[in-house]
Amino acid sequence: MTALNYDREGYVFNYFDGEKAVTADPSLIFDKLLNDPDIDFIGEWQDMNQIKDPDQRRDCYSNLVEVIDRAFDVKPLGKDGTGLTLAERWILAEEFITWINDVKKKLSVFPTRWQSSVEESSEQIHIQKPDLDSDSITEESKAEEPSPSA
Repeated sequence: MTALNYDREGYVFNYFDGEKAVTADPSLIFDKLLNDPDIDFIGEWQDMNQIKDPDQRRDCYSNLVEVIDRAFDVKPLGKDGTGLTLAERWILAEEFITWINDVKKKLSVFPTRWQSSVEESSEQIHIQKPDLDSDSITEESKAEEPSPSA
């Protein structure tokens, strides 16, 4: 058996799930994002900037957050203080996608479905983050929080 001669920490994804620190295999998370049965995550993520209708944009945003919750196994912030806010869950996905793009430069372990030929490498694929204005996130966060009348 040979020793691994690389920095293992550079190939695992670490994040806080609202309760504890998690060390995860990024290939499994990426696979969950790519193969979600309900939504084309990458397509919706990249198309979000082109959605002009606020209601459609909000629906797309909500659908993406649901996929994020499943892929990272995170839960909305609860009254007990565990879980993540809507904004934190969105930021988790943004950080993951940035991390994936950086790691792909070092190691090609992530499946891609955009490759059209054997010569293309995963380094040629760049996942762009949607440009959300802060008003959209604030409005969506308010909609998720429980009302104070409870």
